[in-house]
Formats: sequence, structure tokens, C-alpha cells
Amino acid sequence: MNRIKGREWILAVLCVLLTAATVILTVQCVRAAKELREAMQVRDRLSASADTLRGELDTLNGELDRLESERARSEEDLTEKTAKIESLEELISGLNDERNSLNGENGELAAQLEEANRVADLLREDVEGLSRRIDAKREAASVLRERSRQLTEAVESLEGELSDANDALDDKQSELTDAKKKLMKTQSELKVAQSERNDAMSELEDAKDELDSTKSELKDTKEALDASEKARKSAEEKLVPAVTAKIAPVQAPQQSAELNDAEKTLLNTLANAPYRWDWTENKTKLVSVKPIIAYYTAAIDGSEELAYNADTVLYCASLIKAPYILTVLREIENFEKTAQRDADGKIVYRSWEKKYDLDEEWVYDPATMKTGGSGEIQNKAKGFRLTWRELFEYTLLYSDNIAFSQIYNRFGFTSFNSLVWQLGIEGQKSGFMYLTARDAGKFAMEIRRYFETATDYANWMKDLMIRSLYGEMIAVYYPAGTVAHKYGWDVNAFHDMAIVEAEKPYVLVIMTDYEDGGNAAFAFFGTVVEQTKAVYASK
Repeated sequence: MNRIKGREWILAVLCVLLTAATVILTVQCVRAAKELREAMQVRDRLSASADTLRGELDTLNGELDRLESERARSEEDLTEKTAKIESLEELISGLNDERNSLNGENGELAAQLEEANRVADLLREDVEGLSRRIDAKREAASVLRERSRQLTEAVESLEGELSDANDALDDKQSELTDAKKKLMKTQSELKVAQSERNDAMSELEDAKDELDSTKSELKDTKEALDASEKARKSAEEKLVPAVTAKIAPVQAPQQSAELNDAEKTLLNTLANAPYRWDWTENKTKLVSVKPIIAYYTAAIDGSEELAYNADTVLYCASLIKAPYILTVLREIENFEKTAQRDADGKIVYRSWEKKYDLDEEWVYDPATMKTGGSGEIQNKAKGFRLTWRELFEYTLLYSDNIAFSQIYNRFGFTSFNSLVWQLGIEGQKSGFMYLTARDAGKFAMEIRRYFETATDYANWMKDLMIRSLYGEMIAVYYPAGTVAHKYGWDVNAFHDMAIVEAEKPYVLVIMTDYEDGGNAAFAFFGTVVEQTKAVYASK
């Protein structure tokens, strides 16, 4: 009994243990099933990734095969090119041997060739410089030829008038001589008639009538002589043109004998200007040479001046355009003051007065009109149209050579020559395109006096000169709108003349023979302008 109970107890324990083991196994099975499902999911993902990687691997294998094929071809090319290089190296070695054998001769020839090339480059530059100089001289020659033609025509016309006046005077003198002879004859007959007075009364009356006729002839002769004298004086006045606008005398500015530090510094800068390049006498190479510097400044009120080489005559390039335009505008103003006008107040231009009509249209024809040098018109097509007023604007704004030549061909040089004579412009003795720095200063002073009249034309010219191009020489160093200037650029000509409206207004002229400017020239101008301002600040 006890044995059975012991077995039952053991079975019970075993059942409990089996039940516990079953539970544990069940839990482990559930967990294993879950892990299996997760593993299958991972396997599926890995399988998909493996498929993707196999596709990429196939692609890479194809690319690798292609690269391997290209590598094989490249190796073949390398082998072929290596063989060519070895062949070329052998050829180069042979050529080097030949070159070494010819070094003695080739060295000298190479040096000669190099020198020849250098000389050729210099000659080409020389030719270009000479071409620019020839163009400048051709322009000056054209101006002089036109000036000579106009003067020749004027002289021929005046000689004709003088000849006619002299012929008329000779005729009147002959008539006067005949009249005197008749008078003497009449007086003689009167004396004879006195002895026979009663019988010669009728003759006496006839003689009186003849005397009255003779007196009338004498009066007519005197009037003719007076008219001839007026014609002669008029002809003489035409030979020496009158000044178109009376200019008030201005006291000449004086340069102080004792210079202050600012003036000494400025003059030292002018004396030590940066060198420029120029050709040697045989035109074989360029060398550094000392430039020609001319400087002039003077206060508008005439109280002082400072000058350096101010009386050296230089080719002035386009500086001449401003004073010439000044004289033409004055001539136009004088004309308009007395011009005939219609009921609406508009000027009625007669045939010889058409040149004063600035609203008349002008048409460009490159075949017959001067080209070259500075300006905008030369780049326009045939038929390009402007008014004459716009030609004046192109001359002062852009320094246009075509516009300027058209203006001086239309207006001539009478007014300009009168101003040159009155101001005593020395450079003009060397030609129309020549001035000294002092001459340019005198012209600038005269232009400033014209601005002070504040007429429509004066204000117009002032505005154009303020807006004129290339202000970087002088105007850029002053507040905008305070400097009216005219520049001049050409071969061996780099100039600017300016009217500076500062606290104490003054004129400033810098003229040099620098070759069309350059960085050194611009820097030099800037230094000179700043030191000029210091001079006036020191007063």
C-alpha cells in the first residue's frame, strides 16, 4: 500500500514535471516560431537585396569586361606609341647630334634672327607712330591749305575792289584836270572880254553858264573822290579785320618773385616729371627720354600766376577747338543782334547769312568729308544727319574732327584771327595748331569772361565744356560741375586746359609731349592738380 502510494506520488510528480516541461516547450515553440517568421522575413529581404546586388554585379562585370577590353587596346596603343617614342628618341638623338655639330653657325644665325625680329618689331611700331604723325600733319596741312585758299580769295577780291577804286580815282582826277583847264581858259577869256565888255556881254553870260557847269562837275568829282576814299578805307579794314566783340582790358597776372613751399613743391614736381619713351636718332630702338612739360595757372581776378615752360610752343591738338568755337559764337551773337526779322520775330536769312542758321540740317558724306582722328561721326554711315547746332556739340563734347572741319570751312578765320591778334597769342605764329601754355591760359581766361555774360550761347558753351569727355586729366579731381575744360590728345600731345570754379576761381593748363597719355601721364596730371589746389589753398 505504501509502495502504491509512493508510485502515485512519483507519477504525480512526473505529471507535474511533464506539464511544466510541456508549458516550457510550448513557450519555446511559440518563441521559435516567431523567430522563424522574423528570420524568414529577413531572408526574404536579404534575398531581394541579393537579387539587386546580383543585378549590379552583372552590370559591374559587364563594365569590367568593357574596361578590360579598353585596357587591352590601351596596352596595345601604349606598346605602339612606346615604339614610336623610342623611334623619335633615336631621331631626336640624331638631330641633337646634328644640331650640336651646327651650333657654331646656328648660334650666330639665331642671334641675328632674334635681333632682326626685334628691329622689325621696333620698325613696325615706328611706322605706326609715323602714320599717326603723318595723319596729324595732314590735318594741320589741310587746315592751312583751306586757310590759305580763303585768304587768297579775300585778297583777290580786295585787290579787284582796290583796282576798280583806283581806276575810278584816275578817271575823276582826269576830269578834274580837264575842269581846271577849262576854268583857266575861261578866266583868260574873261580878261580879254573885260576890254570889250559891251560887245562880249553875251560871251560873259555863256562863260558864267560854263563856269556853273564846271562847278557842278567839280562837286560831282569831289563826291566821287569821297566815295573812292571810303571804298579804299573799307578795303583796308577788310584786309585787317575788326574785332567782333570788344574785350575789356585785363591786368596781366604777376608771378611772385618769392615762392612759398606749395609753389616750390609744384615746380619741383614739374621739373621731375616721369620720363617717356621715344626712338633713337637712327630709329632702331626705344629709349627713355625727359618729356616736355608746360604749365600755366592764373587767378581769374588777375592777382597771381604760376608758370613753368609756359612760353614753349607746342602742337596743341584739339585745345584749339574751344577758342575757335568761342569766336564763332560771338560772331553769331553779333549777327543776331542786328539781323532782319519777320512779324513773328524769326530771323530772315539772306543768302550770304545762311551760315548763321544753326538749325539748318547737315548730311554726312564720308567720300568728300574729312575722316580720321578723334570723334564719333566718322563711325556713322553715309547720310547721317545733324543740325549745325549739333555739330557744335559734337566738337566740344567729343572733340569730333569732322564736325570741327565743317564749322571752320563754313565760318572761316576772320573772327578767330582778330582774337589772336588782340590777345597776343604767340604760338599762332607757328601755325593754326600751335599754342604755348600761356596762350591756352589767355584763351581760357577769355572763355571765362564770355561765360560771365550769361547769354544763351555762353551758357550753352559752358555746359558743353563741363560735360566734355576725358575729364580724368583735370576735372575728375574737383567736385562735379565745377570744371569746364577742353582736352587735346594726339601723337606727342597730351594736354588739358580748364576753368576751375573754386573759392578763388582760376585757369589751369597742362601741356606735355607724352605719347597719347598712359598710366604715368595720368598719375602725373593727378599729382600736379592736387599740388595746384594746395598752391591756391596756401594763399
